[in-house]
Amino acid sequence: MEIAMIRADVEEDREVTMARFLAGLNRDIANVVELQHHVEVIDMVHVAIKVEKWNQGTGKKDFSNRAKDQPLSSKVNKTVGETSKGKEVALPNCSREIKCFKCLGRGHIASQCPNRSNMIVRANREIELEEENDEEHDETAEEEDKLEYAIDGKILVIKRSLSVQSVENEQQKENIFHKRCHVQDKVCSLIVDGGSCTNVASTLMVEKLGLPTTKHPQPYKLQWLNNGGELKVTKQVLVPFSIGKYHDEVLCDVVPMHAGHMLLGHPWQFDRKVIHDGFTNRYTFKFEGKNESYLMKQSVLVLMYKETLLNTNELDPNLPSSIVSLLQELEDVFPEDIPSGLPPIRGIEHQIDFIPGASIPNHPAYRTNPKETKELKKQVNELMEKGYIRESLSPCTIPVLLVPKKDGTWRMCVDCHAVNKITTKYRHPIPRLDDMLDELSGAQLFSKIDLKSGYHQIRMREGDEWKTAFEMKHGLYEWLIMPFGLTNAPSTFMRLMNHVLHSFIRKFCVVYFDDILVYSKSLDDHLLHLKVVLDVLRKESLYANLKKCTFCTNKAIFLGFVVSSEGLEVDKTR
Repeated sequence: MEIAMIRADVEEDREVTMARFLAGLNRDIANVVELQHHVEVIDMVHVAIKVEKWNQGTGKKDFSNRAKDQPLSSKVNKTVGETSKGKEVALPNCSREIKCFKCLGRGHIASQCPNRSNMIVRANREIELEEENDEEHDETAEEEDKLEYAIDGKILVIKRSLSVQSVENEQQKENIFHKRCHVQDKVCSLIVDGGSCTNVASTLMVEKLGLPTTKHPQPYKLQWLNNGGELKVTKQVLVPFSIGKYHDEVLCDVVPMHAGHMLLGHPWQFDRKVIHDGFTNRYTFKFEGKNESYLMKQSVLVLMYKETLLNTNELDPNLPSSIVSLLQELEDVFPEDIPSGLPPIRGIEHQIDFIPGASIPNHPAYRTNPKETKELKKQVNELMEKGYIRESLSPCTIPVLLVPKKDGTWRMCVDCHAVNKITTKYRHPIPRLDDMLDELSGAQLFSKIDLKSGYHQIRMREGDEWKTAFEMKHGLYEWLIMPFGLTNAPSTFMRLMNHVLHSFIRKFCVVYFDDILVYSKSLDDHLLHLKVVLDVLRKESLYANLKKCTFCTNKAIFLGFVVSSEGLEVDKTR
């Protein structure tokens, strides 16, 4: 579209182009396209193409211009009919020879027969006239009018795209029935599954919409196929929902479900006497004496309130389902990248106190080749975009250098030796390794949580940023978060972790800098312990590295030791 406008030398605002494109569409297509929000013209083009294909697939035709496109012959016939004023118009000889197989008259065919009676020949060769019954036809037409399609509107929150479903006239062998419905004026996702023995409402929807729950009269446990664990169902909720003009209430079990917000299982289908056409994936049932028929939505967006999604492929497939559900519920603790911007002020920030009378260092940048200079500039730009550093006018400057990493990339490190020499040393007790390992006696299950770029999750004390300034060929910058290499950085980090997790340390949790080990004697206890620790990390905006974490194992590697229910042993892989 943009290339075509450039070639035609057309320059206009995007809104004007979109308005002209909409005005030029067929009215049936424009009505659908206009209901949706579009950012670019190409989005409108794609939607218009989909609507046009859908109209062709369902046999829907455009009658808006019929009068304009009516053939001349029909206009002539209409004129003749009007001027004749009820008089019989002379028909061509060929028309007089046509015989109607319905009334046995001449001059017309059966489909145009003015006689509304059917001729029935009985077994005794008697001919009997019977009036046509239009009720069946009217009922069929009414059913077509009642056919409900997908609800348009903003979905509660988008999580992922499950699949792009096939069009209606293709086979629906492997497609699940997805639909959108309204729950308390919110658009939610709906799945109909005849294989489910109960109706289900997701915990997320119930909490977000504030639906009142009741105790389940017969609590039960869900057992997964891999025998990895059980999930106890203890609550029910009555969910009022609507699809078009159809309003209903359904009693659902509350379950942590992420494929959708509601699942209508066999109980709902049994109560409503639902008929499922597997070929077209259409559900039909009677409601208040009228037939209701519903088609599947063709492209499905499943909802959640998180923008990020926990990649379960990175988890151990043998994890208990309750642990997996917990990790998915707290998935924002495990982002792929730490969110941009400064960490929150927690009351513990890194401070740098210079020794009174010390000379402030002012060292020039190290010599670098063009390749290293380019890499340094790239990393500085990334830190600027994240908000971790800013330009500086500090009189205290130290150089930076590049250190190779195991994967072949480079890490930018600040040479803090000059600053550390004139910094007052603060001591915070670092836990002894043997004391921590003694706390693990009797534990059966372990989870290790590794924080992501731990130092970068702590802010510099306001007013001390100028003391971290580093110089490069193209500028001078200072840190707003705690960089690696500062003399008191380990003490600051350990002080923060002890402050955040003080309620759990030496009860079911040990901490050594950015390594957190949660230990328990049973699965139920471990689920509770892991939840409270992750809840605190979420509250304090501390983020973990999922790839380096292990959950609910009977053996874990912690600080170079293999910790298990049988005791301790040295990690031989190191």
